Amino acid sequence: MKLLNIWKRIVKQPISLTRDKDAVVIIDGKEYKIEKIKYENGQMVGFEILEKIEGESRWISVYDRLPTREECWKNDGRFIVTNGQRVYQRHYFPELPYFFEPEPFRKEEDTYDRCVVGWQEMPEADINLVYM
Repeated sequence: MKLLNIWKRIVKQPISLTRDKDAVVIIDGKEYKIEKIKYENGQMVGFEILEKIEGESRWISVYDRLPTREECWKNDGRFIVTNGQRVYQRHYFPELPYFFEPEPFRKEEDTYDRCVVGWQEMPEADINLVYM
C-alpha cells in the first residue's frame, strides 16, 4: 500500500520538478527517499526507494490533511510550507481553499499559493534566550 501511495504522490508532480532529481515523499508522517525516477514518452515508469528516513517528519503533506482550525488559531494562521523546492511562510484559514500570501492591494485569488505540497507549524520561540 505504501508503494502505491508513493507512486500516486510522485506522478502528480510535473516532470520538470522530478526529472533527474531525487525526491522525498512524506506519507503518514514518515519520509521516504526516492531516486532515479524513470520516464518513457513523458510518463513515469519507475523509481527506486533507497531507504526510509528514520524518525518522524514534521512535514505534513497537503494530500494527507490541511491545518485544523485549532492549528490556525495557535499561530495566527501562519505556517512554514514547501513547494518541494523551497521552504517559505504562508497563511492558511479553513474558510479559504489554499495557503495564501497576504497582500493588501491585490485580489484575494491572486494571493493563493497552489504549489504548496507540505506544511508544518511555526516553531515555538526559545524563551530561555536572553540578550544582554
